[in-house]
Amino acid sequence: MVTVYDASDIAGAISASLNGTNIGRGMSFEWPAGGYDLTAATWYMAKNGSPTGAITCAVYNTSTFVPSGAAIGSDAASHLAEDLGAAPSYAARRFTFDPITVAEGADLCISYEHGGDVSNNITAGAKTTVTQYNTAFGVGLWRNVLNSGTWGSASNAFGISLLVEGENPVSGARILLGVGMGMRLGL
Repeated sequence: MVTVYDASDIAGAISASLNGTNIGRGMSFEWPAGGYDLTAATWYMAKNGSPTGAITCAVYNTSTFVPSGAAIGSDAASHLAEDLGAAPSYAARRFTFDPITVAEGADLCISYEHGGDVSNNITAGAKTTVTQYNTAFGVGLWRNVLNSGTWGSASNAFGISLLVEGENPVSGARILLGVGMGMRLGL
Protein backbone atom coordinates (compact mmCIF):
# COMPACT_ATOMS: atom_id res chain seq x y z
CA MET A 1 0.00 0.00 0.00
CA VAL A 2 1.23 3.50 -0.84
CA THR A 3 0.30 6.48 1.28
CA VAL A 4 -0.48 9.39 -1.02
CA TYR A 5 -1.53 11.94 1.57
CA ASP A 6 -0.15 12.79 4.97
CA ALA A 7 -3.00 13.98 7.17
CA SER A 8 -0.77 14.67 10.17
CA ASP A 9 -0.86 18.46 9.79
CA ILE A 10 -4.64 18.80 9.45
CA ALA A 11 -5.75 21.39 11.98
CA GLY A 12 -7.97 24.42 12.22
CA ALA A 13 -11.59 23.34 12.15
CA ILE A 14 -13.98 24.92 9.64
CA SER A 15 -17.50 24.57 11.04
CA ALA A 16 -20.24 23.65 8.60
CA SER A 17 -22.80 25.15 10.94
CA LEU A 18 -21.37 27.97 12.99
CA ASN A 19 -24.67 29.48 14.04
CA GLY A 20 -27.48 27.49 12.45
CA THR A 21 -27.49 29.59 9.28
CA ASN A 22 -24.11 28.53 7.84
CA ILE A 23 -25.08 25.07 6.60
CA GLY A 24 -22.38 24.28 4.07
CA ARG A 25 -18.77 24.83 3.12
CA GLY A 26 -17.06 24.11 -0.15
CA MET A 27 -13.88 24.37 -2.16
CA SER A 28 -13.98 25.73 -5.72
CA PHE A 29 -11.40 24.80 -8.33
CA GLU A 30 -10.85 24.29 -12.04
CA TRP A 31 -11.31 20.75 -13.45
CA PRO A 32 -8.15 19.39 -15.13
CA ALA A 33 -7.56 18.21 -18.70
CA GLY A 34 -7.68 14.51 -19.52
CA GLY A 35 -11.33 13.63 -20.15
CA TYR A 36 -11.98 12.64 -16.53
CA ASP A 37 -15.41 12.13 -15.00
CA LEU A 38 -15.67 13.20 -11.35
CA THR A 39 -16.31 10.09 -9.25
CA ALA A 40 -15.64 10.78 -5.55
CA ALA A 41 -14.60 13.32 -2.93
CA THR A 42 -13.04 12.83 0.49
CA TRP A 43 -13.25 15.34 3.34
CA TYR A 44 -11.36 15.06 6.65
CA MET A 45 -14.18 15.50 9.16
CA ALA A 46 -14.99 15.61 12.86
CA LYS A 47 -17.89 16.86 14.99
CA ASN A 48 -18.51 19.31 17.78
CA GLY A 49 -21.20 18.38 20.26
CA SER A 50 -23.85 15.90 19.13
CA PRO A 51 -25.00 16.64 15.58
CA THR A 52 -27.27 14.08 13.91
CA GLY A 53 -28.45 13.23 10.41
CA ALA A 54 -26.96 12.75 6.97
CA ILE A 55 -24.05 14.78 5.67
CA THR A 56 -24.45 15.72 2.00
CA CYS A 57 -21.53 16.12 -0.34
CA ALA A 58 -22.56 18.01 -3.49
CA VAL A 59 -20.94 19.19 -6.73
CA TYR A 60 -21.89 22.52 -8.28
CA ASN A 61 -20.97 24.48 -11.38
CA THR A 62 -19.72 27.91 -10.40
CA SER A 63 -19.78 31.47 -11.60
CA THR A 64 -16.55 33.23 -10.62
CA PHE A 65 -15.84 30.28 -8.30
CA VAL A 66 -19.09 30.74 -6.31
CA PRO A 67 -21.65 27.89 -6.71
CA SER A 68 -24.57 28.67 -8.99
CA GLY A 69 -27.69 26.68 -9.76
CA ALA A 70 -28.66 23.24 -8.53
CA ALA A 71 -26.13 20.56 -7.66
CA ILE A 72 -24.96 18.51 -10.67
CA GLY A 73 -24.27 15.52 -8.42
CA SER A 74 -24.47 14.58 -4.77
CA ASP A 75 -24.08 11.83 -2.18
CA ALA A 76 -26.35 12.16 0.83
CA ALA A 77 -26.27 8.54 1.96
CA SER A 78 -22.68 7.68 2.86
CA HIS A 79 -22.12 9.33 6.24
CA LEU A 80 -24.05 10.38 9.32
CA ALA A 81 -22.93 13.25 11.55
CA GLU A 82 -23.34 11.14 14.70
CA ASP A 83 -20.76 8.64 13.37
CA LEU A 84 -17.95 11.20 13.24
CA GLY A 85 -15.27 11.36 15.90
CA ALA A 86 -15.02 14.37 18.18
CA ALA A 87 -12.86 17.29 17.03
CA PRO A 88 -9.91 17.55 16.74
CA SER A 89 -9.77 13.87 15.67
CA TYR A 90 -10.28 14.27 11.91
CA ALA A 91 -10.84 11.16 9.81
CA ALA A 92 -11.33 10.67 6.08
CA ARG A 93 -14.94 10.41 4.90
CA ARG A 94 -15.30 9.39 1.24
CA PHE A 95 -18.40 10.35 -0.75
CA THR A 96 -19.08 8.73 -4.14
CA PHE A 97 -21.01 10.02 -7.13
CA ASP A 98 -22.49 8.48 -10.23
CA PRO A 99 -19.78 9.56 -12.70
CA ILE A 100 -20.23 13.28 -13.44
CA THR A 101 -19.04 14.30 -16.90
CA VAL A 102 -17.10 17.54 -16.52
CA ALA A 103 -15.58 19.63 -19.31
CA GLU A 104 -11.88 20.43 -19.16
CA GLY A 105 -11.39 23.80 -17.48
CA ALA A 106 -14.86 23.84 -15.90
CA ASP A 107 -15.10 25.70 -12.61
CA LEU A 108 -16.58 23.47 -9.90
CA CYS A 109 -17.35 23.61 -6.20
CA ILE A 110 -17.54 20.52 -4.01
CA SER A 111 -19.30 21.10 -0.72
CA TYR A 112 -20.21 19.34 2.48
CA GLU A 113 -23.60 20.37 3.86
CA HIS A 114 -25.37 19.75 7.16
CA GLY A 115 -27.66 21.59 9.54
CA GLY A 116 -26.87 21.97 13.20
CA ASP A 117 -26.31 24.84 15.57
CA VAL A 118 -23.49 26.65 17.30
CA SER A 119 -22.93 23.74 19.73
CA ASN A 120 -23.66 20.75 17.47
CA ASN A 121 -22.01 20.85 14.06
CA ILE A 122 -19.56 19.13 11.75
CA THR A 123 -16.13 20.44 10.86
CA ALA A 124 -13.59 19.78 8.14
CA GLY A 125 -9.87 19.95 8.76
CA ALA A 126 -7.56 22.28 6.89
CA LYS A 127 -3.95 21.78 5.92
CA THR A 128 -1.89 24.22 7.94
CA THR A 129 0.73 24.65 5.21
CA VAL A 130 -1.46 25.68 2.24
CA THR A 131 -2.70 29.12 1.25
CA GLN A 132 -6.11 30.05 -0.16
CA TYR A 133 -4.85 30.48 -3.73
CA ASN A 134 -2.91 27.29 -4.30
CA THR A 135 -1.99 26.86 -7.97
CA ALA A 136 0.45 23.98 -7.64
CA PHE A 137 -1.34 22.03 -10.37
CA GLY A 138 -2.65 24.93 -12.42
CA VAL A 139 -5.98 25.59 -10.75
CA GLY A 140 -7.32 28.43 -8.66
CA LEU A 141 -9.00 27.70 -5.35
CA TRP A 142 -11.65 29.53 -3.40
CA ARG A 143 -13.50 28.65 -0.23
CA ASN A 144 -17.26 29.10 -0.17
CA VAL A 145 -19.92 29.27 2.51
CA LEU A 146 -23.65 28.48 2.24
CA ASN A 147 -25.42 30.93 4.55
CA SER A 148 -29.23 30.97 4.83
CA GLY A 149 -29.53 29.32 1.41
CA THR A 150 -27.17 31.70 -0.43
CA TRP A 151 -23.62 30.84 -1.50
CA GLY A 152 -20.85 33.37 -1.02
CA SER A 153 -17.10 33.42 -0.63
CA ALA A 154 -15.42 32.83 2.71
CA SER A 155 -12.72 35.08 4.04
CA ASN A 156 -10.37 32.56 5.65
CA ALA A 157 -7.02 32.37 3.86
CA PHE A 158 -6.42 28.63 3.88
CA GLY A 159 -7.74 25.63 2.03
CA ILE A 160 -10.04 23.02 3.48
CA SER A 161 -8.50 19.59 2.94
CA LEU A 162 -10.35 17.82 0.11
CA LEU A 163 -9.35 14.88 -2.08
CA VAL A 164 -11.15 14.63 -5.44
CA GLU A 165 -11.13 11.54 -7.66
CA GLY A 166 -11.74 11.29 -11.38
CA GLU A 167 -11.65 8.55 -13.99
CA ASN A 168 -11.44 8.66 -17.78
CA PRO A 169 -14.37 6.49 -18.99
CA VAL A 170 -12.52 5.54 -22.20
CA SER A 171 -8.95 4.82 -21.07
CA GLY A 172 -9.67 3.96 -17.44
CA ALA A 173 -6.94 6.39 -16.32
CA ARG A 174 -7.59 7.80 -12.86
CA ILE A 175 -6.58 11.02 -11.16
CA LEU A 176 -6.45 12.15 -7.53
CA LEU A 177 -6.44 15.89 -6.82
CA GLY A 178 -5.53 17.31 -3.44
CA VAL A 179 -7.69 20.44 -3.61
CA GLY A 180 -6.44 22.86 -0.98
CA MET A 181 -3.30 20.72 -0.66
CA GLY A 182 -1.50 21.36 -3.95
CA MET A 183 -1.38 17.72 -5.04
CA ARG A 184 -2.14 16.03 -8.37
CA LEU A 185 -1.50 12.33 -8.85
CA GLY A 186 -2.22 10.16 -11.88
CA LEU A 187 -3.12 6.63 -10.82
